[in-house]
Amino acid sequence: MQKVLFLTTNDLFPINSGSLIYSTSIIKYLRSKDTYVTLVNFCKSPQSKSKIVNNQLQYYNERHEIVLNSKNYLTNLSFKYPYTIKKYYRKEMVQKLHSLLKGNNYDAIIFDHLHMATYIDEVECSNKILIQHNVESNIWKEYMLSKNGLIRHLVKFQYSRMIEFEKKSISKFKYVFTISDEDKRDLILLNCKANVNVLHPIIEISRSKTDEEIQILDNSILFVGDMSWFPNHEAALFLINKLMPVLREQSDITLYIVGKNPGAELIELSKQYKDIIVTGKVDSIDPYYRRCDIFINSVTSGSGLNIKLVEAMAKGIPVISSEFGSRGLNIIDKMPIVLYKNVNELKNQILHLMDSPIERTNLVSRALSFCYSFFKPNKLFDDIFNI
Repeated sequence: MQKVLFLTTNDLFPINSGSLIYSTSIIKYLRSKDTYVTLVNFCKSPQSKSKIVNNQLQYYNERHEIVLNSKNYLTNLSFKYPYTIKKYYRKEMVQKLHSLLKGNNYDAIIFDHLHMATYIDEVECSNKILIQHNVESNIWKEYMLSKNGLIRHLVKFQYSRMIEFEKKSISKFKYVFTISDEDKRDLILLNCKANVNVLHPIIEISRSKTDEEIQILDNSILFVGDMSWFPNHEAALFLINKLMPVLREQSDITLYIVGKNPGAELIELSKQYKDIIVTGKVDSIDPYYRRCDIFINSVTSGSGLNIKLVEAMAKGIPVISSEFGSRGLNIIDKMPIVLYKNVNELKNQILHLMDSPIERTNLVSRALSFCYSFFKPNKLFDDIFNI
């Protein structure tokens, strides 16, 4: 039996964001192939045993948590590391890793997110693997370009540190897996010595609605994401400020914005309208997949693959996406989703699908067919773990 040490930045449960779907899909796949998985994650507070439900055990064999206490912003500033990287370096994690490595011989150590790469020199293993959810320097570049004045200069400093850190880090790993061909290209351009490969999420296809249920309207649309991630926050604001005003003129449709860390701005905006519901963190998104008629992916920046979009496709809900939001899917023909270029196109497509139950059903059918071909294990990944 292969033994794997899996290091990640956050508590993986409940699985309610694209990032968590990607992380858990990897360890669940490894467990299903008789791999012994030791999970080590940061958390806000230790999870009591009573909260660890039985189905979590399909993801790992043993679990260790390190509390990530908040520190003063200035404490985390560094001229060597970006702020978002430095804040994850804790001596308690170093001690835990040394303790685990002292008593175990791991066949591989998986560093989930670039942020965990600060520990690469703390561990000895022939197979050190990095899972890159995004090209982090691309995210910082987009964030920098969205700001002005002093804030832009401060973000530019962090952006330059991130480029330097990312470039050096990815070449230290035996394997780097990223989520899309576009991210693979960008990482190789950043450092041609890095061994970068593509690993799509291995998502279970589990429909939330039957064809008959798809044809019953609730007059609601859905956006899902962790709102602390800049591209998701901007996408949610677009739906509230741009889409809903034009949609209200022609229809009575409710927008659900589902995901943790919505922040004061989104919460205050939602209070102004009865047809906008911001839920915050939820234990499961499934009830919203079952309730809502259409999933909207309005993301126009970021990197990687929009995992919530592909999960929505696998859940059997019709999807409308920005052209940028479909990045990484490599769709050629028989479109499994509807794409839009501007807010008026998005409005018209929503109204058209609302009025066309057959088109909604056909769109879901094409999406499910796409998912069966897209969610395939990576041969190199299988070879590494002798699967």
